[in-house]
Amino acid sequence: MGIKQTSRYCKQCGKRTLHVKHTFDFAWGCLLTILTGGLFLFIWLLADVVGLIRPYRCQICGKAKF
Repeated sequence: MGIKQTSRYCKQCGKRTLHVKHTFDFAWGCLLTILTGGLFLFIWLLADVVGLIRPYRCQICGKAKF
């Protein structure tokens, strides 16, 4: 799993905090697609779509921010 980080304002904490979300790792996706002869590509695309709608979460309070 990869991690995307950004600094955003959190209403619950009342300040700018670090927000993170987990994404599917590109290297693993390539490796598994090659090893399975392309069959893993469909799962990888689904994981990317889910990753796009997954919210960032505040590292202090854990509140989701879209």
